[in-house]
Amino acid sequence: MTLVVAAARAEKEAFVQSESIIEVLRFDDGGLLQTETTLGLSSYQQKSISLYRGNCRPIRFEPPMLDFHEQPVGMPKMEKVYLHNPSSEETITLVSISATTSHFHASFFQNRKILPGGNTSFDVVFLARVVGNVENTLFINTSNHGVFTYQVFGVGVPNPYRLRPFLGARVPVNSSFSPIINIHNPHSEPLQVVEMYSSGGDLHLELPTGQQGGTRKLWEIPPYETKGVMRASFSSREADNHTAFIRIKTNASDSTEFIILPVEVEVTTAPGIYSSTEMLDFGTLRTQDLPKVLNLHLLNSGTKDVPITHRRQKSHLSFLGK
Repeated sequence: MTLVVAAARAEKEAFVQSESIIEVLRFDDGGLLQTETTLGLSSYQQKSISLYRGNCRPIRFEPPMLDFHEQPVGMPKMEKVYLHNPSSEETITLVSISATTSHFHASFFQNRKILPGGNTSFDVVFLARVVGNVENTLFINTSNHGVFTYQVFGVGVPNPYRLRPFLGARVPVNSSFSPIINIHNPHSEPLQVVEMYSSGGDLHLELPTGQQGGTRKLWEIPPYETKGVMRASFSSREADNHTAFIRIKTNASDSTEFIILPVEVEVTTAPGIYSSTEMLDFGTLRTQDLPKVLNLHLLNSGTKDVPITHRRQKSHLSFLGK
């Protein structure tokens, strides 16, 4: 059987986030209207607070807040949230939904208008990117009832396949970022990767050997072993912050379970020293294992030689080198 590496278009999300700016996606009966990116988080929160000072909240959420509890990094979990309009006279018109973190994603509302006594719903996906507690506030903007806030929580735990998002890479224009996707098999039976997709654009998937195809054996991982099954190749064509996703499914997954790995790359025109990988991952080593050596390749994108006078590492682990 031949492996086929396919690319799929990323689904549009209901909001896009950065650390300080929330992009509010507005939509009407026909779908997406426009995107606003000029509103800072602090001003949005102030607007939300001022609208409710001295007023009763004319909407009810079910559940009142959403707690995803523990979820492995890179393994999304989706929950549905219902909005109820308790008024017997007024219709609530929903305009947009937004957030300020990339751990939570929301769908469009099932219905944009909530009639008196009626309800609508939207889905929230928790995609943990790091290990630890995560919380955020969703902002729901209405046409005539102000801004409603909704709290979401979750805890990221280590991925059982030792997979992680590729975050924080910084590369110069016209270069590439090509990390290997290593998957660990925690089961007592062979683990088979059955499909892997990228969200397209400048991110492509290729076999680690560089071949165009191969047999299923290339994607079979023996019990309790770790294997590089694919290379994610990002080509930096223009300076910008780029985000893409890799979706992975194995024979250990049910029909609705899959892994999603975000890939974030900053492409810049500034000259400097760049690394071919954003992290050196030594995996898990046992006390009886031999030392593991990884090479760190550096690129000088400038026009002058850059002498390396010393190197330093911040962790408590010993660093050996010549």
